Amino acid sequence: MKILIVDDDPETREVLGMFLNGAGYQSVFYAADAAEAVKQFVLNEPDVVFMDVVLPDKSGIDAMREIKALDKRASFVVMTAYKDADKVIEAFREGALDCILKPFNFEYIKNNVLTRVVPRAV
Repeated sequence: MKILIVDDDPETREVLGMFLNGAGYQSVFYAADAAEAVKQFVLNEPDVVFMDVVLPDKSGIDAMREIKALDKRASFVVMTAYKDADKVIEAFREGALDCILKPFNFEYIKNNVLTRVVPRAV
């Protein structure tokens, strides 16, 4: 399974990436902003995108919409450090599989989030 992690915080990208690699997911790609996320999505066609809600160039939800316009099959897990119910609701309305809060609950990600990701057809 291919995974794209989009977060402007390098430590967050690294920690989540290390967890995913340790869980057996070797194809993990990274982006620090929405523009790079779109590029990485097009280049790598990930099965799921872990998208931060707050990015430096535009909101993660706007980036979700942009990627969904390119590929309606795109799957997203929204990440946030803020308990902003409006953003979470908006993410679900845009089709997010889940919303995870920082700091991460890795057991939840492994047992509940990743088990619901449908790999893209090859």
